[in-house]
Amino acid sequence: MANLYPSSTFTGTDLVDAFLDSLGSITPPLNLTFQVVDTLKGLPFPDASFDYVVQRFGALSFSELQLPGVIRELARVVKPGGWIEFVDTDASPHGGPLLTELWSKGAYLIIGFRLSQVNLMLTMRDINATKIQCLHEDLFELGFEQITYNQVLLPIGWGPSEVGSGTARNLTRAHDSLKPQMTLVLGIGNSEFDRMAEDAEEESKESKAYWDIYYTFGRKPEISNVE
Repeated sequence: MANLYPSSTFTGTDLVDAFLDSLGSITPPLNLTFQVVDTLKGLPFPDASFDYVVQRFGALSFSELQLPGVIRELARVVKPGGWIEFVDTDASPHGGPLLTELWSKGAYLIIGFRLSQVNLMLTMRDINATKIQCLHEDLFELGFEQITYNQVLLPIGWGPSEVGSGTARNLTRAHDSLKPQMTLVLGIGNSEFDRMAEDAEEESKESKAYWDIYYTFGRKPEISNVE
């Protein structure tokens, strides 16, 4: 986007300094900067700093109690008349029997809800994966207007090559990053997990596996009543 809109200024934030590593050999454009920021401690920007604020795949980093404060902090730095957008997934891919077994094997019954292994791990951290489906309610309470929200399917390993290849890599990375927790919860060793993950990743192309992606966006009023 920074290359497409050279007259605009883009600022990225994250809890860790992984920006340059993610670019590889690509030189970032001059209108793009990055800062290491903990949103829970407050964004280092004045009120009404940005025309457009987006959080992508970040909601599951915060507990259910923390998330409303994060949304308020992001809303604070949106200019009157500007926009805020959230794009996220509920962390459970949908696919064939191998992928389903890996992510849902041995489901637990907790507080009346049957949870997959990944949702169990999120619950143990007080993270409510279903919250991303109703972020529009938070924006409404903050006074935002023209609120739009919907759900789309993101193919894993199939579909347009520029999409399928990237989502296949993301599934592999998800398995790699979650291996310590998933082997513990599933009660299996690393080698068995690696085999299950590899088989599930290959199967996802034929079974047309997908992620549920939820998006929400809204406009801050010209005369702001956002607290």
